[in-house]
Amino acid sequence: MNKLLCLLLWSCQTKVLLAAKDITIYGFQSGGFKSTANIKDTSNSYASSIHYDSAQKAAYIVGSTYWSYWSRAKHSESQIAELEELDEPDCFLAVLARPEQGQTMNLAYSRRFGKEDVEESCSALTFLPSKDGKTKIVAAGHTNSGGFLTSLRFLGTPLSTVYGFLLNLDLDISSNLFGINSVKGSLAGGALLNDHEVQYPIAIAANPAPLAGDEGSMYVVSLSSPFKDKNSLGTNLDKRPDTAAAGGMDEPEYGDHYSVFLKKVVTKSQAEMNFDQEEADLLGVENDEGGLKQTLRKEWTELLSPSITYDDIFTEHYLQISDLKYVSRKINSVRDDLLLLVGTTSGYGAAFGGENPDADYTEEAFNYKAGFITTFDTEGKMIKSTRIELEEEDVVFKGTCVDTSIDKPTSFYVVGETRGLVADDMEPHDLSKDPSGRHSRHGFIMKVNIDTLEREWTRQLGGTLGRDAISYGCAVSPGDDVVYMAGTIADGDKIKLKTEATASAGGDDIFVANYDSSNGKANFVKQVGSTENDWLARGNGIVCDDDGNAILLGNTRGSMMRFREKETLQTSGAEASDIFVMSVEKGTGAMKTTSEITGKDDDPFINDNSDLGGMDITAISVGAFVAFLTTIYMGYRIYQSSTADQRANNKTLKYLDNFHDPDYELHIRNSATGGIHAVYGSKRSTPMTTSQSRAPQSRAPRNTVDSDIAEVMKETRYMSTPKKTPPKAAFASKRQPSVKEDDLSFAESSLAGDDDSAMSYDNQIV
Repeated sequence: MNKLLCLLLWSCQTKVLLAAKDITIYGFQSGGFKSTANIKDTSNSYASSIHYDSAQKAAYIVGSTYWSYWSRAKHSESQIAELEELDEPDCFLAVLARPEQGQTMNLAYSRRFGKEDVEESCSALTFLPSKDGKTKIVAAGHTNSGGFLTSLRFLGTPLSTVYGFLLNLDLDISSNLFGINSVKGSLAGGALLNDHEVQYPIAIAANPAPLAGDEGSMYVVSLSSPFKDKNSLGTNLDKRPDTAAAGGMDEPEYGDHYSVFLKKVVTKSQAEMNFDQEEADLLGVENDEGGLKQTLRKEWTELLSPSITYDDIFTEHYLQISDLKYVSRKINSVRDDLLLLVGTTSGYGAAFGGENPDADYTEEAFNYKAGFITTFDTEGKMIKSTRIELEEEDVVFKGTCVDTSIDKPTSFYVVGETRGLVADDMEPHDLSKDPSGRHSRHGFIMKVNIDTLEREWTRQLGGTLGRDAISYGCAVSPGDDVVYMAGTIADGDKIKLKTEATASAGGDDIFVANYDSSNGKANFVKQVGSTENDWLARGNGIVCDDDGNAILLGNTRGSMMRFREKETLQTSGAEASDIFVMSVEKGTGAMKTTSEITGKDDDPFINDNSDLGGMDITAISVGAFVAFLTTIYMGYRIYQSSTADQRANNKTLKYLDNFHDPDYELHIRNSATGGIHAVYGSKRSTPMTTSQSRAPQSRAPRNTVDSDIAEVMKETRYMSTPKKTPPKAAFASKRQPSVKEDDLSFAESSLAGDDDSAMSYDNQIV
């Protein structure tokens, strides 16, 4: 019985631990330390991109910050007093671990890179497979001349106004059963991108399953310009703008007449590193200029530019790169990998969907923007290109996603925004309009065949008040059963649905939609935010975990994942921006939210605003708990009934074993109902006297009756050992009426010395 009870309690504890390890609703918001008179709890940071590591159950995040908060993961009171604002943004990296208990992610590691007075921001990152047991991250970003990261400039290469850079970061992550224990990081080096006067790395990609010898390879795409002046938009930036993703705007801060550089970058061999050092020694110069060495080199470069002729040389071609993905494919055991590039342009060209169909190259040909999709092989040779455009409206691509869990993905997805109609299931009258009657911006998602680049289905969403709704990212669940679209809806608007619209929290909000990938049917559409402005990260703001739940990355000026009082930065006069991360449960869209009134975590946010399906996670949890208690109760009742009968049988047999009256013959056998069946008869005619009147008698030799008793005793000896009962107080009200208090002595005594451990399990279950 002891063993059975311990097994039961161990099973319950295991279920609790497994449930804790399977938490799907959680979040994080930067800051959170106690404010002082001089130091406010404001981090003023902007997130750009996120990568989820299923092996470590951790999220890696990069972005830009005007705050020294990210210099370390934890701050003592003395370090909090030393926190300061920066004149210009720096790049930061953070490692967030999924919670094993509770709903708050653990900031396991953070680091800031750059000089306080020079702009340096990270816009993208990729995860490099490694054989040495370390986690290798490569972050991409840009830095102005004179920045800390310009120490990566190789000897003899040109100077630039805005450099692109790649940073090699090695993370030594120690984990145990309960998650990440510690993280140690080091800068291994990197590379500087300075082909043009201005370059902004937009995206970086790597093969998730590289062949031998190609483990250190990656691909980076940059928006570049030969002109170094600030553009008109760049001269009117806010005091502390979001510079994480190429300025975080439709156009970067510097340059015009942009082109695209697509590069393959590889890790230098030790022989190459030694040569670089020997060359520097020969010339009598430093090879690191501040501690970092060039550990990466380009293997090939492709320059992509919209067509330019004499007639339109002064026409500005809009060009923006949105994303680059590495698509690993295996067809009949043969690798057929490709690179997937998406962006937007008002120009034309072989890599931008084809040549201009207007033979006259009139200026009207450049009035509207078109989204383009282009595929390349891993050596940079273009495979196919197409463009998605409307006659009198822009079509702007913001991101792309593909399922990397299968050997041969046949499709991918692109997201973006348009004022026109691109959805298959909408009519022109379904489009949202602003008060002036003009169509507002709508977010959309398209499923596209990866070989033909033909559309399979398209869905789009708009606001009820005609404000802008822009889709910035998408993510595919492992197995490609659902796909998420996420973005930002502006200025208090609500997502317009065929049933009830979503609810606005105030200001700009985040929205996320979950679609059946096979047919585009919406499973749910959610909107979430604070009373202040909240927006999705504009680099890569959504990923999926290994269970298919979505993880959102964004920025907030309010209380998204933690309570935040109304605070202002003295220098800017506006609420600072925190970064936040939040999960979205795959089946229901449930999310963690924080009350802006009480500061406490609210119930999981589901807000079933339409009949799009999905079950309430609370109902599931309560139902599972009730089922668990019912199972325990029924098991106890069955146990109690069987052990009560067995105790009664044992007492009866013990009595009968001592019954040796020579005047009576007793026959015993098991009853079909589980008890003892006995038949006795008199050996003599004189009645049996009571114990008080009966004379002492000698013990008679064993007879057939004694043999029957022995046989019954032998049978009961091999019965199962009675199960342990929980402590008496816990189940006192459930005892059978026929069982006396004394009859429980066996169950209680069998737990002697084990009650403490039993109760400790009980507490964990509760």
